[in-house]
Amino acid sequence: MLYLGSKRSVGVVKQLGIFLMVFGLAGCAGFSVKPGSASDRQEIVRERAQLRWDALIKGDLDTAYKYLTPGTRSIVSLDVYRKKIRPGLWEKASVESVSCEADQCEVFMLVEYSYRNMKSRKLQVKEFWLLDENDWWYVPKN
Repeated sequence: MLYLGSKRSVGVVKQLGIFLMVFGLAGCAGFSVKPGSASDRQEIVRERAQLRWDALIKGDLDTAYKYLTPGTRSIVSLDVYRKKIRPGLWEKASVESVSCEADQCEVFMLVEYSYRNMKSRKLQVKEFWLLDENDWWYVPKN
């Protein structure tokens, strides 16, 4: 039990309360913090990679574009991206594995596609993801 017998201890308690309130509100305000464990990073990247592929399969290129690194988006406009990407081939995608080291991750996706007479083919796709501006981003191949 905390002894509040002196003015000094009351002041410390008030300071502690203010500290906790400020940082508690900061957390609610959406401050991003780099996940500490490798499994946290892997789970975040796994989710973002799957969401990006879900958007590509739906033909939602506006959403898929938002997963590109900020640097890529500063160079490649959405219109250029739309012209480069041709949705409609992909039928299904799932994350096979994610491995991370520090601020970069390697993702292996299993993508099902159909092209002309080739129906429901499977292809393993290797992707790279980077941590930048407190979030994970897909790094496209040149």
